[in-house]
Amino acid sequence: MEVFIIKIKVKGNLKNLTENEKELINTKGIKNNNIISYIHNKTKYKLITNIDSIKLIRENEEIYHEILFKEHDTCKTTYYLKQLNSSLQINIETQKLTISENKINIVYKNKENQNIYQYVLDVSDNL
Repeated sequence: MEVFIIKIKVKGNLKNLTENEKELINTKGIKNNNIISYIHNKTKYKLITNIDSIKLIRENEEIYHEILFKEHDTCKTTYYLKQLNSSLQINIETQKLTISENKINIVYKNKENQNIYQYVLDVSDNL
């Protein structure tokens, strides 16, 4: 298997549709076959894309969180708090998942607080 590492521009946002809040993403990253990696607000993001699912790994000095998004599935995630050496179990329901060559769109629900989020990423190699 050949490995192609491409520097990319990552634009997008994370919207809390329930509370009408939006965080913009505009940074640079790396794409390596089916893996997109970038850093935003001192947090490392790694998205591993498959045909019908995406694994998102978020990590910074305070937390480690891994989520599997698969349309119409609910997954149990562990939100690990590093400084407290403790974790929270969170159920995430993926309501919509669209994966294309340069765009990812995920709508999901945090079953613990009932908030619905939309995570959109546009990836371009036009730096």
